[in-house]
Amino acid sequence: MYTRVFAGRLKDRKKLIESSSGGAFVALSDYFIEKGYAVVASIYDYDNNKLNFQLFLIKKIEIKRGGQSIFKVM
Repeated sequence: MYTRVFAGRLKDRKKLIESSSGGAFVALSDYFIEKGYAVVASIYDYDNNKLNFQLFLIKKIEIKRGGQSIFKVM
């Protein structure tokens, strides 16, 4: 059995610094949304200990700070 490991990093320094995921979600979601696909993201609500899901159909910027996700419409 072979194990494959993939690694990547967002080249946009500003988005990279603002993201706690290494920019992976931002880069991948932007790519798929630009191709016309929808993106579903899980967002954990630490205040209520609840996992929520959000569907994105338009390009957004994700900023993650301290486990909180803030989305801005572009």
